Amino acid sequence: MSAGLESCHNPPVEGASSVSRPVGDARLALAVAAFATGAFSVSLAARDGVFPTTYASASATVFVADVAAGLALLAAGALAFGIRPEGSVGPITAGLGVAWLAADWIGWDGGPPFARSLAMVIAPFLVPLLVHLTCAYPTGRVGGRWDRRFVGTTYAVTAAIALGRALVRDPFLDRHCWSNCTDNVFLLRADQDITRLLDALWLRCVVLVGGVVAMVAVARVVRSTQAARRSLLYVLAPAAGAAIATATYALVLVRDGAENPRRQPFTGLFVVRASALVVLAAGVSLDAWRRYRTARAISRLVDDLGAAPPPGSLGAALGRSLGDEHVEVAYWLNGSKRFVDAAGREVEPRDQRGRATTSIVRDGQLVATVVHDSAISSDRDLEREIGAAARLAVDNERLRAEILAQLHDLQASRSRIVETADATRRRIERDLHDGAQQRLLAASYELRLASSVAAAEGDLTLVDRLSACAEGVQHALVELRNLAHGIFPAVLTEAGLEPAIRTLADRSPLPVELGELVEDRFAAAAETAAYVVVAEAVDDASRRAATHVDVAVAEDRRCLVVDVCHDGTEYTPTVVTHLRDRVGALGGRVDVNGTRVRAEIPCGS
Repeated sequence: MSAGLESCHNPPVEGASSVSRPVGDARLALAVAAFATGAFSVSLAARDGVFPTTYASASATVFVADVAAGLALLAAGALAFGIRPEGSVGPITAGLGVAWLAADWIGWDGGPPFARSLAMVIAPFLVPLLVHLTCAYPTGRVGGRWDRRFVGTTYAVTAAIALGRALVRDPFLDRHCWSNCTDNVFLLRADQDITRLLDALWLRCVVLVGGVVAMVAVARVVRSTQAARRSLLYVLAPAAGAAIATATYALVLVRDGAENPRRQPFTGLFVVRASALVVLAAGVSLDAWRRYRTARAISRLVDDLGAAPPPGSLGAALGRSLGDEHVEVAYWLNGSKRFVDAAGREVEPRDQRGRATTSIVRDGQLVATVVHDSAISSDRDLEREIGAAARLAVDNERLRAEILAQLHDLQASRSRIVETADATRRRIERDLHDGAQQRLLAASYELRLASSVAAAEGDLTLVDRLSACAEGVQHALVELRNLAHGIFPAVLTEAGLEPAIRTLADRSPLPVELGELVEDRFAAAAETAAYVVVAEAVDDASRRAATHVDVAVAEDRRCLVVDVCHDGTEYTPTVVTHLRDRVGALGGRVDVNGTRVRAEIPCGS
């Protein structure tokens, strides 16, 4: 085969909070190596002879295709590694370029035997590196267990066959040899039977692997999110094309082992493979440049967010920078051991299909997590870029989220206190009605019965005393009823807010003019708060020399709006503070303007 390569995929660099000097040296070394390899390979490919030993020497068109594919892959690999060295596809792409150009080194007529022999070992690795790129793009790391097994198996089979051929193949004895027919410094013992067996096994493996690579590429593009599909398509589509062309090339060799770079279909398949690899290199380069622009956009987050951004600005800015409108940022609260969003509401960030979670850590402590499209940026890149450029924004928004979470907790606590107090009042009212009131009624009945008996016996003195006691019990019963009804009228619980306010207006010591009253039922806490606002305002107005009170209750944007106005003196701060405490416990507000009280109470309807 005319192309291949050894694995150049490096593991991610640990602790990549900043670009270290070794990483910078690696960038420079890869760029220099790519340039040197490309320049020398071009000079080899330009060599011409009577009998071509490379495809590049067969015609000018094939020469351009060969050189373009090799140089494009080397340049794309160096560019990708230079922009993002951690977890990058750069080494894999550059390795593809080395493998592709290895064919020119194999056909280096008169060249050093070791270089030509080594190129013959390197060339077959084009296939596993193409598999590696297809499964690892765009992060450079293979994710799924099946993908890891597929990549590892392809590398292992390629290494076994390439090394086996190097040890037993004597090119001088190969009747189909056309490129390097003299040199193999690794030969231990010539065995053409084993060589033919390894060649046949290799070609069939290439056919199988090429088909699988094409299916994997299509499946990854189909399963990807909309934001990731474009990036994957630019690389995986040409990778699938190169894999199919390589499999077809192997299939042709199975049927016709006499390869000739000047004869079809070999020349056409070579040009197709070269063209696919050029497009692949262009896709890697474009994606590397896009990621570079994304990193630059993230680095400008501080300017975008400003000095005092509103809650949620960091997530919105990240979404604009990453091109993912569904970015979610959750902040970790060490005290309560939970995640909250920018508004302080408790959330639970979870990995979803096509989504990735990146942890933002500061001084060994978890600060926040960012849930984003898995194909947009690797976790290490995003963590490094946010940590360097948006440190202040992350910290400020996390602190704001923590304060808002505490306010939510405080409001929930106040609401529970008010609900508990209301429930206690209702229980007291029920106990008064069912207990003390019934006993007073029974005592009043017994006193009247005793008074009748005394009157029948002619004891007038006892009759007067019993009548006085019965009258006192009756007054106590009336006061107890007023007390019970003053806590919360039963009609409020049974019939709702509108009948309760009408009943309150009928019993008011001064005229109450009722305006709009909502007839719907709402949450018990909201109805109780609205009733208390009306009752307290009307009661206080009666002490403010008012001659009448206007009351209206409406529903506006999921809130009960209570409006009470009178013509007396202004409301006192005491009643205003009391109402603000009760309504505020439900997340509402009370505004007072002279003799007008306006309350907005969330009703949740």
